[in-house]
Amino acid sequence: MHSLAICLLFFHLLFSTIAIETQQPCKSTECYLLNCGSSSNLKSSDNRYWEGDNHSSFSDQPKILEAGSSSASNASEKDPFVPQVPFMTARIFLSKFTYSFPVTSGQKFIRLYFYPATYSGHAKSQFFFSITANGFTLTKNFSAYLTASAMNSPNPTLEKEFIVNMPKNERLLNITFNPSPSSYAFINGIEVVSMPENLYLGPIDKPIVFVNNMETSIQLDMGTALETVYRVSVGGGQMISGVNDTAGMFRT
Repeated sequence: MHSLAICLLFFHLLFSTIAIETQQPCKSTECYLLNCGSSSNLKSSDNRYWEGDNHSSFSDQPKILEAGSSSASNASEKDPFVPQVPFMTARIFLSKFTYSFPVTSGQKFIRLYFYPATYSGHAKSQFFFSITANGFTLTKNFSAYLTASAMNSPNPTLEKEFIVNMPKNERLLNITFNPSPSSYAFINGIEVVSMPENLYLGPIDKPIVFVNNMETSIQLDMGTALETVYRVSVGGGQMISGVNDTAGMFRT
């Protein structure tokens, strides 16, 4: 069983002193945007196109065709802070369901988007579930509703970001949703973006050391997965949107 490290990370994004007005193209090897529960491809407010997962090649087709295993749904309420894409549609899971993304080896960002709302008559408090990705447990008995409520933010949506390494012998990134007993699972959007090697994780024989002294050290190698907690632009005067991340990794 792999381990998931939840770390407080500070990311220093470097930009020129000239304001960037135009959208930067995605330079990553993989850049998947999946609008779950949608039957069409739609553009989000940041001008990125999201593919609907109805009949998508990234979903586990036997599961999606099996009666009662999953269904597409629209959010029952519309909050003024919530963008249309990818949050107004969701896929609801009544049993274990897997999305499979063809990828190359290396480190990937996995970004999961949630809008806790009533879907298909299921109240937001009825969704408790676990999420795994190629042997890593990303969440366990997770409630997007309780997590978003605890944040006490005017925006009721929730985004969770993870960093997972794909070994050379694995070509599919499998993201599995598993409802807890007597509960349901849901997801509004899934984003998978590759990143440069050795950015946050080092090789097994040469891990990156974050705290370097004889008593305390955190060594992160390719056998570790991370959950992003905070990302801070050091010395920055304002928030930098994902489309203005010049590295093409859409970090906010």
